[in-house]
Amino acid sequence: MDTITIESINYGDYYIEKHFCEYLKNFDNGMLDFEDDYICLKGNNQTLNSKLSLIESDVFYNTWEGTYSDETSFRVVRPKPSFKTIMGNTITIASLHHNGYAVHFKIE
Repeated sequence: MDTITIESINYGDYYIEKHFCEYLKNFDNGMLDFEDDYICLKGNNQTLNSKLSLIESDVFYNTWEGTYSDETSFRVVRPKPSFKTIMGNTITIASLHHNGYAVHFKIE
């Protein structure tokens, strides 16, 4: 497992999704277990586990879809391995809405 720290939070334009940002704050300085088909975050006595499905891949990034325990979908975005040195070793958990929330973590 890797350690993750929050780099930034964008609450987005959907007030109803704000609680997801507050929930994801629990994982600041937490632990990350990530595979192409699974994500697990642990921190502050909270755990987020989800299966992932690849939904988009471009030159720079891969994007997966997962679900919270309430069945709300979210996306996970990571730079492809060959671009981590340029873009940083990061992971973003975000809304499926293009102008929704996004929480950016640095992986250490």
